[in-house]
Amino acid sequence: MASLDDRLPRGRARDACSDVATPGSGTESLCARSGLLGLSHAHCACCRDTQLEAGSCHAFLTALLSPIRRENAPKDAERLLEAFGSLASTMTKDSQELAGVVGSREVAAYLNMIQQVSIRTLRADVLSGPILSTSEAVISYLRFLMGSSENEQLRILYLDGQNGLLREEVIATGSMQQVPVHSRSIIRQALNLGATALILVHNHPSGSAEPSSQDIEVTHRLAKIARELEVTVHDHLIVTRSSVTSLRARGLI
Repeated sequence: MASLDDRLPRGRARDACSDVATPGSGTESLCARSGLLGLSHAHCACCRDTQLEAGSCHAFLTALLSPIRRENAPKDAERLLEAFGSLASTMTKDSQELAGVVGSREVAAYLNMIQQVSIRTLRADVLSGPILSTSEAVISYLRFLMGSSENEQLRILYLDGQNGLLREEVIATGSMQQVPVHSRSIIRQALNLGATALILVHNHPSGSAEPSSQDIEVTHRLAKIARELEVTVHDHLIVTRSSVTSLRARGLI
């Protein structure tokens, strides 16, 4: 998937229409607000393929493609679902992968445009206020962005003193075992940005949101270094297509 602009102006991020109150201080779990204590069961009805029968996925994708493919739309939808396994996975693929399946650059560009509109809409919700009080928006954004990816990645959300997003950065791609996590580099970036807190996010392509011993070890190491420099690790979220696990909600931070 094409990347979005990942740098934001320093200071609190918000949209032009919002005037959001500053939340209380403390290290709240992302999952502890907005009624999301049962977040592992939260879902986006249009994206969670585990709640859509195969026929419904096909019908939805066919309808999506019909304006530009007309009578070819059902066959294109069938090919895409056969190749990528699900609607959600299809909507994370880049233009080259999509065109390789349906043989049409027009279809690939069209689906990529829908991807980018969806991401930017979800991102706008994230930027509309403090991260910890907009948990549902954050989770929806991260699940769409990372949940169906076949490649594991570690993403950092750097936050200001009001829990606004300063910058979002992918710092590693691959498994947590394969990619060394440079804790001091993460904290150095936080200090460079003037961030007072951060959230780690990574996805599990396996579909299981259970934290591994490596996930927990990395989190503890980073949190220890961060505390020494007065930077708070608010949470570490593990994202899959259908669920999210908060290490803080599990009592692991």
